[in-house]
Amino acid sequence: MTAPTRLRRAAFGLLPALVLALAACADGYGTEEPLVLDDDVSLARAIEVMNLTDRQVRGVRGTREQRFAVEGDCRLRVAAESPGDTPLVHTPLGGLEVEVSGSGEAQNRFETWVRPRGGERVRVLPAAAWTEATQMRWLIEHAARVCPRAAHTKP
Repeated sequence: MTAPTRLRRAAFGLLPALVLALAACADGYGTEEPLVLDDDVSLARAIEVMNLTDRQVRGVRGTREQRFAVEGDCRLRVAAESPGDTPLVHTPLGGLEVEVSGSGEAQNRFETWVRPRGGERVRVLPAAAWTEATQMRWLIEHAARVCPRAAHTKP
């Protein structure tokens, strides 16, 4: 068998794998930002990913986006994108409970909720995939862990 024939056979053998990879990309796989669940993630990056996750979920659902922020005194602020809107959440990260629960809106959809110490439960992420809902929970809990360190670290 000649070298060009072997090369053609090898290329033809790889064709199904290439087709599957391209089909997966067409379905949206591989196009989203990877999960960020690393204890070395900075507070700024955690906030960035909270906002990215919110945009992705709300973009699919066609609902108005929110803006997540952590203020200098370690207070979580979640407000609609429109300036002047009353914040949905504006509470210290310390003592904040974060939970994920199943959504009644659709099967296999989950919501992320926060409950300030002594306060009412507030939904911060609507029906989303399990990975998005749990990532949001992790990011908020991570912000609570790193905020005191970040607040006392010089840039």
